[in-house]
Amino acid sequence: MTQPVLYGPGVDALTGINLAALRVTPDLNGALGWEVLELYNDVVRQRGKAAGVLVIDLAREMPKNSAYYYDLMHYTNAGAALVADIVAAQLTPFLARKFPAYYKGPISSLIPAP
Repeated sequence: MTQPVLYGPGVDALTGINLAALRVTPDLNGALGWEVLELYNDVVRQRGKAAGVLVIDLAREMPKNSAYYYDLMHYTNAGAALVADIVAAQLTPFLARKFPAYYKGPISSLIPAP
């Protein structure tokens, strides 16, 4: 999985705060912090693709909304529930295709692999 955070490009829908201008550290604003984190996330995406394994891209799937974070990277209960929904939506079809004997529904109903 890639790492989502609240800082980076965009405006927090709940507070209206410019997330690129947030101070992540005394020497790092949200825009630069996101660029640095995306270097890591890009490696996760590339290595997962090269290895042929499922990569759940939470960094792209999680909304940048403080309703889901209680600080810059830790989830509120609503955020944890959303992460669970995202993971389940991607992991369920992956596992059903990999282990069809254990899936109780029609395989054709699953979302095709990317």
